Amino acid sequence: MDSTALCIIGKFPPLIGGTSAQALWLTHRLAEAGNDVHVVGTGRVPSASQLQFHRPNEWLYASDQFPSLSRVKVHDLESSSGSYSIPTTNALVTRLSGEAVRVINEGHCRAVIGIYLEPFGVAAQVAATATGVPLYLMHAGSDITRLSTSIARRSVYGAALAQADRILTSPTAAQTVLELGADPASMIVGRPLFAPRSLFKATMPLDLRDLATDLDGSSDYRYIGPTATSSPVVLVYGKLGEFKGTTELIAAAERLQNQGLDFCLLFVTGQSGPWFEGLLRDVENRNLTERFIAVPYLPPWRVPEILARASVVAFLENRFPITIHRPQIPREAMSAGKCVILTKDVAEYQRTTEPLIDRENVLLVSDPREIDQLAEALVAALDPDIGGAIAEKSRSVYSLPSDDTGKRWIDRLIGAVHVDYQEKETRRMAIDGFNRALVRLYSDREYRLTMRRNGEIPEVAREQLTQHEGRSLIELSMDEEALERYCRSILTKKYHFLSRPFEVLFAQYSELGDSSRSRFLEQWVLDDAGLPSDFGRFKALVLSCLDSNGPDGEQAGLIRDQVLLVGTRSEVLYSEPTPDSDAADFAPAGLLGLTAPHRFLRLSRHPHLTSVRPWYVLIERDARSFRTNILELTLSTAALFEALTQGPIPVAEAIDLMIDVSNAPEDEVRSAAERAILDYHDRGLVTSRPRT
Repeated sequence: MDSTALCIIGKFPPLIGGTSAQALWLTHRLAEAGNDVHVVGTGRVPSASQLQFHRPNEWLYASDQFPSLSRVKVHDLESSSGSYSIPTTNALVTRLSGEAVRVINEGHCRAVIGIYLEPFGVAAQVAATATGVPLYLMHAGSDITRLSTSIARRSVYGAALAQADRILTSPTAAQTVLELGADPASMIVGRPLFAPRSLFKATMPLDLRDLATDLDGSSDYRYIGPTATSSPVVLVYGKLGEFKGTTELIAAAERLQNQGLDFCLLFVTGQSGPWFEGLLRDVENRNLTERFIAVPYLPPWRVPEILARASVVAFLENRFPITIHRPQIPREAMSAGKCVILTKDVAEYQRTTEPLIDRENVLLVSDPREIDQLAEALVAALDPDIGGAIAEKSRSVYSLPSDDTGKRWIDRLIGAVHVDYQEKETRRMAIDGFNRALVRLYSDREYRLTMRRNGEIPEVAREQLTQHEGRSLIELSMDEEALERYCRSILTKKYHFLSRPFEVLFAQYSELGDSSRSRFLEQWVLDDAGLPSDFGRFKALVLSCLDSNGPDGEQAGLIRDQVLLVGTRSEVLYSEPTPDSDAADFAPAGLLGLTAPHRFLRLSRHPHLTSVRPWYVLIERDARSFRTNILELTLSTAALFEALTQGPIPVAEAIDLMIDVSNAPEDEVRSAAERAILDYHDRGLVTSRPRT
């Protein structure tokens, strides 16, 4: 399958959490399949408590370990410190969607995927609406449950899910998603484990000394505890909280210490907030400081290092209020061959290849608040014979999906993107085609007459319309009196509409003959008007009307020049036109604006009029009002402005230069120049006045 460009807006490293890890490995799978993946993320905008610790050039480490990630282009938001609004807000949805619109347009993305509804899914909905690409949404657990209890959020999430072309969901969450308003036909139920199989292979353990060195001097993160240990490590990684069993684990560890057991606690978690501060106090109060190490969250590609450092992994989540919550930590730890202590709450929803059997392939505790039971499980896990045997069997508990499974799912996803994108394009083309035919019916008299005479749609338009649409247009064209009256009104409105973006041309509009005006308005499709990128078409059409039956002689030349020079509107302020631009027929003589930088001057000479007389044009553009003035100059006055635009020179010297290049009498040249200088001085364009 050919490469497909996709834009993902979502939780993504350095953001913490399982959803962030899933988004990372999804991009890995997509890029591995040869697709171009753009990720719009928050970067380091959130507080450090919500971010993983990344070494300098951390993404290069990840790309070296997983080469497919080198195909992923990450577009992180910049700090919002320079923004200001009332009320003060970080405007995340606006900034994310705005960046995504740019990425989608520049990267020619075929779909936008929002991962986690707040704020990413909502931002993806805005970006999809703005660009017209298909909208895909992938939720977690907390966004469609806890966050959705708010009536305001629920209505917005429901609207996003209802608009989504596809929703990437799971069997346990499908019913909740439907209740929020999702279309059943849009749901792709079942998400494989996106993490690569290589993630669970044996690797070098986390080097605590190196990590301590990396963290030294950081203002946001710290290394707590000894930098080396030979003791068996009990690992806890993930968030802390009321339902995570943290306090109970410390209480059980105190009992093990009192029994003289050798162990060390390693916490990889957030380092701020009441739960972490409470953890530190608890460790100190129970005299576990020498057995305790705490480091900040690390990125998902370093999970193998973390697991390799551990002898035992404790995952004690219990009574968790989000019933569809499905963390991947037990799967990761067991697939890496670790002895894992689980609560029965977590064990009940594990989808395993083999059943979880206490003291055979896992250690189960019914409730970690029963400290005796938890301490007993820890003692068993730290026993080399018991814990070692459990670890050996835990590796086969989960069946890791093969690479083919992930590839088939990605192929299905990309296939859906192609179908949805093509369907939207076809629908958009059909709507645009009907609108174009309708506008042409209103604005092109010859088109209407042909339709009435032949009773059918002209060939070009027929290909874009259904039979029903075609019959409707023909019936409309037959109401001659009402239609002609309406069309005259449309032409009048079109004239006023066009006179705003092309005011220079329409300043001379009265000089055009009636037939030229009518022909121009009928041929210029309304939805094309005023677009600088389409100025070439505008220019060609006007010149065509002039060539056919417009005014002759110098007046026609003036109008042609004015039409050509409207192209300067699309030029960047203080820049010359490119050789292939519409204004390239003119020889630029420079810019003047040192004392009035909001104004833009260009001195040009039309080469085709030199045979008639020396005829120059001065274009003045006000960058604030976008008003453009075009002034006709004599050769001598033009020479003055050409001299002035080359740099700041005395006025007297400029006038002497004018006299040198002009065949006119000196007094006449000096008088004309002084009048011009005075005029432009009064308007703030030059600072020096001619000496009297």
